Amino acid sequence: MTATTRAMDVIRDVIHDNLLTTYKPSVFFDEAQQPFTDPDAKIIFTKQEGRPVDAFIRQFDVEVTLFSVANATPADNSSTFDDALAACEYVMNTNFRPVADDLTISSPVISHVSGPLRTLTNRYFYRFTIRVFT
Repeated sequence: MTATTRAMDVIRDVIHDNLLTTYKPSVFFDEAQQPFTDPDAKIIFTKQEGRPVDAFIRQFDVEVTLFSVANATPADNSSTFDDALAACEYVMNTNFRPVADDLTISSPVISHVSGPLRTLTNRYFYRFTIRVFT
């Protein structure tokens, strides 16, 4: 991981590239911008909170959020939940080692899948949190 790479971007890309390839990645949560303006898009979004552990190590809690299509039906909601569980299980049960050599997953999942929650465009979403160290 380079100095300009964020842990949340690495984790989002690994989950997207290896498991949830039909989801569109999003850097910002803004329902007025792409990919949220596409009603048929399923979206993967990540955010992070970080704090220093000591002079060399930094801890990040990365929240992974999966959004259903807009105006979701109960079937869409169920599908999004299944995808969130699969992504969470992928992190917990595989040798989840992102491409970055200096990104270490500690106790991988510190908050299991929670939801459903809804946005203003009736997108359901589920989220879980991963703890990483750099």
